[in-house]
Amino acid sequence: MPRAVAPSDASRAETSPPATEAAPAPRTDNRPADPDQTYPWPRERADYEPLAARFAPPAGAIRAPAPAGSYAHWLRHLPLRAAGTSVEAYDGRTILDANDRRLAAVVDIDLIGQDLQQCADTVLRLRAEYLRVRGRHDAISFDYTNGWASSWSRWKAGFHPRVVGAREVKIVRRPADDSRKSFDGYLRDLFSYAGTISLAREATPIEPEALEAGDFFILPGGPGHTVLVLDLARDAEGHTFALLGQGFMPAQDFQVLRASSRSPWYRLDPEDPVDTPMWDPFPWSSLRRLER
Repeated sequence: MPRAVAPSDASRAETSPPATEAAPAPRTDNRPADPDQTYPWPRERADYEPLAARFAPPAGAIRAPAPAGSYAHWLRHLPLRAAGTSVEAYDGRTILDANDRRLAAVVDIDLIGQDLQQCADTVLRLRAEYLRVRGRHDAISFDYTNGWASSWSRWKAGFHPRVVGAREVKIVRRPADDSRKSFDGYLRDLFSYAGTISLAREATPIEPEALEAGDFFILPGGPGHTVLVLDLARDAEGHTFALLGQGFMPAQDFQVLRASSRSPWYRLDPEDPVDTPMWDPFPWSSLRRLER
């Protein structure tokens, strides 16, 4: 039996600097150049601390390659809230104290839609946010549990789906709108009707040797659960280490899990299931990737 309750699948212009201005020093941390545009949602912190700055790789390991612009690079530099931040639910309740042994950090991303942004929803949101930042609007399309493909391109053009039966979807016309508010509305609608069942079905199974940041382990169901691979490191002996993140039920802050009292990094072995603290162990057959 699961060790905790998890999310349900119920319906649910730039100007050039003056010629006399000194050229900026080259970046040495490989961070996104403009985090306010790269992570364009409301955040609690005025400053920007990326995930990679908080957590160095385990001793003897180095981070896996992640080209600038890639999803892996984007996840590696997600903004974090201040150290010592607790995990709160959508209604303000404390879910995990800041010193909880299972908690490594809290990602600085807001919650959309009251009790909607749970585990699968957070995986969907992060992928959608990344695609939108990269200008890949047509790729933002994810399935409802009933099989309907929910498309951001159609939503922003004013074609809004409405579920009226177990499998029936009708289109309601609205004015075209590609604003941030409209995008949040698209996500809120998606979260209402997608979940671990639809996410597992539309994602591609991945072999352990192909593992990348951005992949996720998922056990679909009602409830089901999923954890997202946020970063990877490897050592000379071939060991793989990962930072794992999750949303949960009730809808709550997206959190980086702690593998042990000594480290947030999970050592992953294809011979062993991935044992996280709040759900049944994930077999490697549950590893998936969103190809969009």
